[in-house]
Amino acid sequence: AKAELRAAQEERGNAKAELEAAETQTEDASAMLRAAQADQDYWQQEIARMKRLLEAGAVTQEEFQREKAQARNADEKVNQAQARLAQVKAQIRAAQSAVRKADAMLESARFKI
Repeated sequence: AKAELRAAQEERGNAKAELEAAETQTEDASAMLRAAQADQDYWQQEIARMKRLLEAGAVTQEEFQREKAQARNADEKVNQAQARLAQVKAQIRAAQSAVRKADAMLESARFKI
């Protein structure tokens, strides 16, 4: 029973460490998303400006298309950052589940002592 208790304590320690690691990744993933969204906002404004310039004949279709490619790239970076944040949140939920499981194992082991 004591060995089971030590194993449960170790399991909980590992689960808590995984949870803390996942939680620290949340801020990084959120910051990446905010930066990607700011870049996306810039490119949306830039495309609107370039469209007006294109309509006025001040830029070529090729220049406009290059800018649109940059805007699509910014959109993709937002999608990637959103996916990363979702992945981190899933890791947090899994780590929280592991902590709860370890807590249950600890309670069971303590009951046996």
